[in-house]
Amino acid sequence: MTKSLFLYTVIFGSLLYGGAAIVPGDEQYYKAGKENVELIYTKQNRYAAEQAMALAPLINKEYQDTFGYAMDTPLHVGIISQQNQVANGFSTQFPYNLQINYGGGSLQADYFASTSWLNTLLYHETAHNYQLNAKASPVTKGLHSVLGNSVMIAGFFPLFSVPNVTITSFLLEGNAVLNESWQGNGGRLYSGRFKAETVMQARAGHITPQFLFNQTTHAFPYYDRHYIIGGFFHLYLAEKYGIEKANSFFYNHSRSWLWPFRTNHIFRITFGESYEEAIAGFNQWLLQASEGFAETEGTPLVTSKYFTSLNSSYDKIYFLISDARRAPELVRLFKKDKVLKVERESYFQGKIINLHDEYRTQGSGFVNPTRIYQGLFDENGHIIDGTESRMIQGYLKGGTPVYFDVPSSFDQPQLYLGDDFYAQVNSSVHIDRDDNLYYFVQNGKRRTLYRNRTPLYSYDGYYGIVSDVDSSGRVYFVANSEKGSSLYRVGESGVARVCRADNVVEARLVNDEEVLIAAIGSDNYYYVINPLESREEAPYAVKYFFEEDSRFSTAGFAAREAQNKREQLTLDDPYYGPLNLHYGGSTVSFGTASKNGKRLFTYSLAASFTDPLLSNTFSLFAQSGIDEVGVAGLGYANGAHLLEFGGTLYGVYNEGDANTYYDYNATTNEYSTFSRDIEKDSRRYGLSAYLRLPVIQRGYDRGDVQLSYYQDYDNNARSPLVLSGNLAHSEQYGQSMFINYLNALSLFGSYDRGDRSYGFEYTLSHDLPYKFYIGMALKGVRSDYERDGSTVEDADYTRGVKFSNFQTSLFIDPSSVVMPSLEHTRFVKQAAVGELSLTKQFDGRLLFFTFPFSLTREALYVKQRYYDIQDFGQADFSWNARSGHTVYNETTVGVTLEILLMNRLSVPVRMEYIYNDNTKEAHNYRFSLGAVF
Repeated sequence: MTKSLFLYTVIFGSLLYGGAAIVPGDEQYYKAGKENVELIYTKQNRYAAEQAMALAPLINKEYQDTFGYAMDTPLHVGIISQQNQVANGFSTQFPYNLQINYGGGSLQADYFASTSWLNTLLYHETAHNYQLNAKASPVTKGLHSVLGNSVMIAGFFPLFSVPNVTITSFLLEGNAVLNESWQGNGGRLYSGRFKAETVMQARAGHITPQFLFNQTTHAFPYYDRHYIIGGFFHLYLAEKYGIEKANSFFYNHSRSWLWPFRTNHIFRITFGESYEEAIAGFNQWLLQASEGFAETEGTPLVTSKYFTSLNSSYDKIYFLISDARRAPELVRLFKKDKVLKVERESYFQGKIINLHDEYRTQGSGFVNPTRIYQGLFDENGHIIDGTESRMIQGYLKGGTPVYFDVPSSFDQPQLYLGDDFYAQVNSSVHIDRDDNLYYFVQNGKRRTLYRNRTPLYSYDGYYGIVSDVDSSGRVYFVANSEKGSSLYRVGESGVARVCRADNVVEARLVNDEEVLIAAIGSDNYYYVINPLESREEAPYAVKYFFEEDSRFSTAGFAAREAQNKREQLTLDDPYYGPLNLHYGGSTVSFGTASKNGKRLFTYSLAASFTDPLLSNTFSLFAQSGIDEVGVAGLGYANGAHLLEFGGTLYGVYNEGDANTYYDYNATTNEYSTFSRDIEKDSRRYGLSAYLRLPVIQRGYDRGDVQLSYYQDYDNNARSPLVLSGNLAHSEQYGQSMFINYLNALSLFGSYDRGDRSYGFEYTLSHDLPYKFYIGMALKGVRSDYERDGSTVEDADYTRGVKFSNFQTSLFIDPSSVVMPSLEHTRFVKQAAVGELSLTKQFDGRLLFFTFPFSLTREALYVKQRYYDIQDFGQADFSWNARSGHTVYNETTVGVTLEILLMNRLSVPVRMEYIYNDNTKEAHNYRFSLGAVF
């Protein structure tokens, strides 16, 4: 049963959303309901909530028709405050039917090819709610009526009340992109850049079942392929079978309560062809549509695995590139002599803005423990004073900032010059040498290019990015071509296409005759200088079959009509997390195990109640594991305030095994052959509690103070009270398997049954070229407890510094020291350990679709650890002698294989060889599994 419970954690833990939806100390929220939708909002965001309240019920009606069912529980929709300026949103069925929308869309003004950020979120995230909430089987409906949205585990076998949680993101996100794009609000299917990205993958032979369906492959274009290639795949299905049929896949899939991994089977039921056959047809559809597609030619100056927008001044072009493994690099191309300068810096990945000849990036991040702000950030991830809540586009000659005001831009970007409102816009803003502003404004499907407040040119479409202005005042912009995306120019003589390529992402002029093009390839983005070549051609007007459907844009149109009537939301119903707890489901697992020839029945039951902002959780639980100890209790956690707190109360209804202990002889470094029982302090009930105060949360830096208390039910009444202070600088980039740079220090003290322990832990690690990582760690712990070695008192043997070969994740005790090759746990006076490590990451892939395991990447590592242990009765350190301390040298060589289980879950498989010649077993071998959450 221990194994089955562990596998439950590995397999299903990562399917559930974890963490609060809001920062601690957030604003006061309010709530309102309408037609099975509960809206949660703040006073400042009430304008956005009123827009959402007008639209959300209409989306529900449309999705009930196209997905083929009505959701069985109310949908909770959060319109999150401006203390959380994140360019994202999420929906989940765990703990229940929930959707969270953040107001940071002005950071993505050029990415989504849509008019309204808020509407895009509502269309997209509500599609996810309908995808996952479906329960077509009486079995899943029955499970849901008892367990809520959860899983029951019988041994190794799961029963889902929400079986669609097993579907991979290629189908989930792709379908949501389809549904965001047929609402008359634009969407990523209208972006020429993303069409080019999909075409390039087809031309490279990457449109295969195994490459697309597997959740994580760590291969370009990374997670973007789920949204973009998945979106065009669902467009293909919708063109061929209709939107209703494309959406009905999810209701059909929810019938698979017994084994919800039969993708080919459900595709045949829905479309009359398997998933593999559909992918083959999609590939041919792309290749036929891309005939005549032209790629940007030339020798790349640089390449990048991620794309960030280009920027320029009168003498240079600058931008960030990334190898997706290490910190990004700042690229500067000097226009006059075309000299290239590349420097690695720890920037957030974003568009570079030149601020007083210093380079800063547009971004979003913690500025303190209670605020996530958008603004300009330096190379340390620290926000630049005065840019908080401002998406800076650039500066006028006199220093006046040109920016989007984030709090008022939940719907569409609101452009400001200094303190003055300028215009509502729908693209990033380009500033020329004479302080003229260039941007696009969207009106329905008509996109208009402006110079200041003067319209210059209009065309049909949602996609267009201003690139540059030449010496004659002609404006260059990127827009759709028939096959993808290209560069256009508009001037007094009209509009012309000035680049033959169809894979243009962005461009900046080197001079009036040459342009730097950022192009998307099959394996990276590449940057080349091309001559401008002009031909008469206007941007291509993308038109999809669903624009002829009578439902096209009806929800958006009706919502706008409702908005005009101004159904105002009030502040009469305040939201308090502890008073808004809803049943979040129960997990049930049970199985059998054997121990010492005895067959055991083991089980775990837990029920949770959580508020929609995920900041308060109350739980009830009961469990009995391999130790036969039966425990039941209740817990509560609150992350809504700056001071986070929580606790658990439990009772023991079955004491299970008694504690045992192996006597240790420090002189001979040997344990007794037989264990002996230690009379156990009988604790039939107990508690654990914690307080956590974040002190620093800024850029890459974190710091907090934690106080925790734990009464152990099965270790001779141990009850450590631990106070710790923690500081860390941590950087991890892109697809790196490990932290690229870590510098962390923890100081702690522990009080347990009248004894005090204190110590420190320090870790330093850094990446190296060629995906190597080097690290070192130090730890020292000392107890003030003194044991008299001449007497034998059972209780004495569980006091001091705990020195063991394992530490449970249920309660992390920093005052314990772990040595994996140690024979038996013992308690010592003092323990010190030092470690050096070297790791090499590999990216070998072996991907499958129907086979349940794929290999996505690997790592080899070697560790050398040195332990200095002072047992009771041994002397303290002196300057002249080692005083008889026990010394261990532990060498570890291991391999980590990142396995993708059922196409969905990354599970690191670790195999280690440990050599320690000062233990009874010098050669140790270990095999372990873990989950990547």
